[in-house]
Amino acid sequence: MLHGDRGAFLIGGIDDRTLGTPDWERLTAAHGPPHLLLAHHPDDFYEAERRGVALMLSGHTHGGQIRFPTGPPIVRQSYFCLDEGLYLHGSTVLVVTRGLGAVGLPWRIGANPEAVLLHIRAVPSRFNESRRIN
Repeated sequence: MLHGDRGAFLIGGIDDRTLGTPDWERLTAAHGPPHLLLAHHPDDFYEAERRGVALMLSGHTHGGQIRFPTGPPIVRQSYFCLDEGLYLHGSTVLVVTRGLGAVGLPWRIGANPEAVLLHIRAVPSRFNESRRIN
């Protein structure tokens, strides 16, 4: 939890759904849903929205790693087709970055590496009051 002159900002992380054991109850037990959730796999997006997470950052898909310029990835790593970019569902925003690396094959085609810079700002205080953390 980060504290500042505009209040508290809660950051949380969830274990990988493919190789780990995500524990949503433990994530939200102490302070409620985080404002920012770091989740390796973007398919956690709909569960995060259901639990009241405001912003989720993910990777895992490498943007498809190999894809034709005008089409979908050759091998899709997201069941929900959350391959790259910005998504909104309910009141939750998801950012999926292609990242810098590769998996398996040491190269990419049609899914260039990327590093994303986000600017996160506080929303008006009337909204913050419903998300206040004590």
